[in-house]
Amino acid sequence: MADNYLEKKMEEHRRGAAPAHPRTLGPLGVPRGSVCLPLDVRTVFIAPCEADAEVAAELVRTFGEAGCAVGFALKDIKEGRALAQATSTRHYPLEVPEALARFTADKGAPELLITVSQGAATLKFTDSERTLQGSPRQIADTALVLSLAAARHIR
Repeated sequence: MADNYLEKKMEEHRRGAAPAHPRTLGPLGVPRGSVCLPLDVRTVFIAPCEADAEVAAELVRTFGEAGCAVGFALKDIKEGRALAQATSTRHYPLEVPEALARFTADKGAPELLITVSQGAATLKFTDSERTLQGSPRQIADTALVLSLAAARHIR
């Protein structure tokens, strides 16, 4: 028995070590090849127009995945609840002013207020405002990058 074990080990040694399993995640816990930057904007409120729910949903997903506390106002309760559950965000089925007041009471004043209307998104930071247009994915990605840059500039 010991001879078989030793023979096997010598054979493995002569062939070379077995290839190690490659790590699928980097040291920061994100997949290798992706960028991980800390986002200083922690609270985001999205006020969508009902007609532009696709743009708003993409913004909610993007900022939710970035780890922000996201709240959004959407009158359609089923659609809003499904989006909130899928993205771990907070849905307020109220008019925008009441929803913003409730979000402020829950999480504090939002560091970024995004208003969506007519296929464009307006980002309101504490000291600046920016309007974005394009596809829903382009708007969401650009909004995330701008919020990262604005947070770095503010702090």
